[in-house]
Amino acid sequence: ALQGERPLRVFFTLRLTPDGLDAADLAALRATRREGVRVDAVELLAEMEPRTGPQGRLRRLGSAVRAAAGQLARAYGLADEEQVWERLALTPVLARAGDLDEPEARKLAEYAVRHGLAWLSLRGTSPKPEISRILWMTHS
Repeated sequence: ALQGERPLRVFFTLRLTPDGLDAADLAALRATRREGVRVDAVELLAEMEPRTGPQGRLRRLGSAVRAAAGQLARAYGLADEEQVWERLALTPVLARAGDLDEPEARKLAEYAVRHGLAWLSLRGTSPKPEISRILWMTHS
């Protein structure tokens, strides 16, 4: 009702799982859409795997984001899945400052730009300043 009365932007922040979004979060998005609410973006909180884990953690993150994008496109009722990217944001969550190195930060920034994500941010422990600078360049 408020969106009908005035400009009101609605955002969801949801936890990203290896398979995308969980069923309860998708149900909440569908119910919101059924009620006529326009959701401007969904921010995906993605816990970064430890650097000591198996190789390919950014590939696994990308795979989880793609799975969520497909789920969101269906939840939004979009005919073209490509339209969902501008309504999707990615927020890796760092447990330690060293959880993200410069090459990985560049890859994340390139991914955000290539897909036209709504935004890219970080949560958790503050990264090294050079990592922050790389990620902030996606906002230019």
